[in-house]
Amino acid sequence: MVAGAVQSPGNSVAHCTLNAMGKSRRGAISSVPSTGKIYPQSGWSDASRRKMKKESMKCSVVALALLVLAGSLFARPVLAGELYVIAHRASQLSGVDVRDVYIGDKQMAGALKLVPVDNAALQREFLDKVVRMNPTKYATLWTKKGFRDGLNAPPLKSGDAEVIAFVRATPGAIAYVSALPSGVDLIQKY
Repeated sequence: MVAGAVQSPGNSVAHCTLNAMGKSRRGAISSVPSTGKIYPQSGWSDASRRKMKKESMKCSVVALALLVLAGSLFARPVLAGELYVIAHRASQLSGVDVRDVYIGDKQMAGALKLVPVDNAALQREFLDKVVRMNPTKYATLWTKKGFRDGLNAPPLKSGDAEVIAFVRATPGAIAYVSALPSGVDLIQKY
């Protein structure tokens, strides 16, 4: 079945539904099987048909433009810039531990409980570069860990300033920022 609407010369819209044989169920429109074009049975002029075709092309161009725009809105940004993984001065971690901490596989560093923190401004870039997961898979992983192991997902802070303040104040905290601050340990630069 094909459903559609065509504009008649009098600016009224005729809706129709065509079956595979080209017969309309509603309205006075039929299909020419050899060309697949829809023509009214009431005898529209060639000028009206050209106008309809032109309007149809405009709709197609607008639809294509909207699809391109929608695609660009959901496109992933180009990853650029450096990430610094930082930790509280009491934490003893190495760069190879970072991924394990953020996926919940490493929870302790010696006798110190680790507290990973996500930075909302850099989370997508961090997940791509370091954890090698997309945000949906990361969220799913933490949901499963919450039910299965009773673990909580890392808290999400809004930006570098909030993350840095949390890391300085919380023993065992580990986070990522866009610029290296003072008063914390650098674990790894990406």
